[in-house]
Amino acid sequence: MAIINGTSGIDELLATTSGDTLRGLEGNDILDGTSGQGNNILEGNEGDDEIFAYTNDTAKGGSGKDTIQSIGEMNILYGGDDDDLIFPHLKDQVFAEAGNDTIYAGLGGSTLTGGLGNDLFWIANEEYLDAPNIIEDFNPTADSLKVELEGITNIADLTFKQQGNDALVSANGKDLAIIKNTKIDDILNGGNSQNIKKLLVDSDNIFTLSASINTKIKLKAKLISNKSNSVNEVGFFVVKDNKGTIIDTTGKSFTPADGDAYIQAALKQSLSLFSSITNSPNGFNTIDISRIVEKVGGDRLVFYFVENGTTDGAIRGRIPLSQVTLGSKFGNGNSDQFKVNDLGNNQFNLAWGQDKMVLSFSLTEESVQLGTNLQGGNPAELIDLTSISGTVNADFSVFREAAYNNEVYFYKVDKADGLIGSVDPANASTANYLQAALNNLVKDQLTGEVVKLATPNQGVQKGKATITAGSILAPMIVINGSLSQLTDTNPNNNPQVYFPYLGVNSDNVDHMRLLANNTFGFEDLTGGGDLDYNDVIININFSPTV
Repeated sequence: MAIINGTSGIDELLATTSGDTLRGLEGNDILDGTSGQGNNILEGNEGDDEIFAYTNDTAKGGSGKDTIQSIGEMNILYGGDDDDLIFPHLKDQVFAEAGNDTIYAGLGGSTLTGGLGNDLFWIANEEYLDAPNIIEDFNPTADSLKVELEGITNIADLTFKQQGNDALVSANGKDLAIIKNTKIDDILNGGNSQNIKKLLVDSDNIFTLSASINTKIKLKAKLISNKSNSVNEVGFFVVKDNKGTIIDTTGKSFTPADGDAYIQAALKQSLSLFSSITNSPNGFNTIDISRIVEKVGGDRLVFYFVENGTTDGAIRGRIPLSQVTLGSKFGNGNSDQFKVNDLGNNQFNLAWGQDKMVLSFSLTEESVQLGTNLQGGNPAELIDLTSISGTVNADFSVFREAAYNNEVYFYKVDKADGLIGSVDPANASTANYLQAALNNLVKDQLTGEVVKLATPNQGVQKGKATITAGSILAPMIVINGSLSQLTDTNPNNNPQVYFPYLGVNSDNVDHMRLLANNTFGFEDLTGGGDLDYNDVIININFSPTV
């Protein structure tokens, strides 16, 4: 067993035994596993590489236009980024990944996954197969099939048979391919079917949204179980490749090798899904905790887990980055803290920290809830009604598990960063920002009254209001006091108030969590107290007024 590294130039690396690792690094390299005894790892990395796998080898093209060929059998072939040529032989697994790739048939018995891009699958080239290949993700609107056998040069010359959801392709009585989840009519009509969307995960726990580039894809995450004693947060961020590369707003590139700087940059462009709580107040059902978000085809997602903290707190240095766990080790083995269970049909179960927190993650056709567009950013505890004009109906529920008599209100902000006119929470005093928020409190347009959200301890308040749309709304919590105390002429009886913006919180602590779509949990104690975020919970459903 040996690790053999190339250089930044052109290298030819040879396996010598079993269990070798060949790394081409940069340059247009040749990596040859056929001189070894199998069970080797062949990594092309950057450049246009040629890789030859022997038996039970794993070949990874990386970036560049690579040519990957199986000489033996039972190999795993990854194309990587860019347009690759992949030649399986017998009983191989192919993951072409990104790019417009060409995958040949070989002798068959292989499993072929094209991944992103417009891929070309050879059904057979020059000779019949020993066993049919299985094509996992054929997309009639993006991918193509090709065949070349004696007397057969067109797809229409082949024989097709529908077997449940799959299409069996044969020629002269010999089976050539099984095309999963595809109708024969879609193949023969040249891609007149709708765009097929798939949710794929690779061996590094990186999820890929497989569909035509920029096709909108809706994803649903739902809490299944929570065995932790702390309030944890889960989210994901988008990476550029299977190495985990991200690029910040200045154009600077980061890889996981950058350590804490990488985590900081990733969290700044992450999407927070939700937090879990451990002690629910009466009436609040954690089974209802779910999020529906929208991304696009081509996105690669990496999950992260914040233990006993928030994304915002990690970004601002309020909690150590050691409390952030990434779901991928990017080629260095699977994370022992993150387990993925593929349930089939674009559905997965994700488990963190020996099942401390388990959630489902799947494609969905459910509508994205009105108001949630900014939820998942930093801060996440906002309501975005800018996509609709006029008024909307707000059906709200309020839950409480706290000794303090708290009141929650929403106020209008000009931007997601909390700006109100010229008052910026990044540099304003708490008093000035509070006054600006009070001047912009949300009112019920039917009654003219400020919308107050409050309930007795372990009680549930349900109500309705009609409010003006077209704005971003942020919550504020009045601790063990009332709005009337804040607005009277006595400055000595003002209760404490907390906002989503840590800079104007007197203790610089995050007192709010996004628990689900339009569902917010609040912590009412100075300094964070027990950090259970169940002191007040607000859930709101919005609908346009008729």
